[in-house]
Amino acid sequence: MSTTGNSGGPEQDQQQQAYAQGYHVGYQHGMQAAREAAGQGPSGGYHPFQVTAQYPPTQSRLLMFFFFIRGFLLFPHYFVLAFLGIAAFWVGLFSWFAVVFTGTYPRPLWDFQVGVMRWATRCQAYMLALTDEYPPFTLN
Repeated sequence: MSTTGNSGGPEQDQQQQAYAQGYHVGYQHGMQAAREAAGQGPSGGYHPFQVTAQYPPTQSRLLMFFFFIRGFLLFPHYFVLAFLGIAAFWVGLFSWFAVVFTGTYPRPLWDFQVGVMRWATRCQAYMLALTDEYPPFTLN
C-alpha cells in the first residue's frame, strides 16, 4: 500500500490502529494521483473515502452450513432493488441535467442514489457471508 503524502504522526497511528482492529480500505482518486505524478503538488494523504469495519469475532455456523439459503432469503430485497434500480437510473439521468444547468447536484437526489447503493451493498455483504446481520428494508 502506498503512503504518498503521509508524513506519519497521529494520522498514521490511527491508520495502524484501524488495521489492528479490523479491515481498512483507503482509495485515492486517479486524477489526484495523476496530478501528484505530474508534480502539481502533494495530496497531503487525502482519500475521498475510507472504510473501516470490525472483523466479526464469531459467525453463525448454521448460516455458513446453509450458505445457499442466503440467496433465497434476499429475494424480497432483490425484488425491491430491481424497481429502485430503475428509479435510480431515471434519477441519475435527471440529476445529470440538473448538474449541467444549475451546477449543483440536488441533495434529495444524491441521498436517494446513495441510499440505493447502500442497500445493494448491504445485500451483497450478507450474500457473500461478510456479515450475519440481515439487511434492513431501508435506504438509510
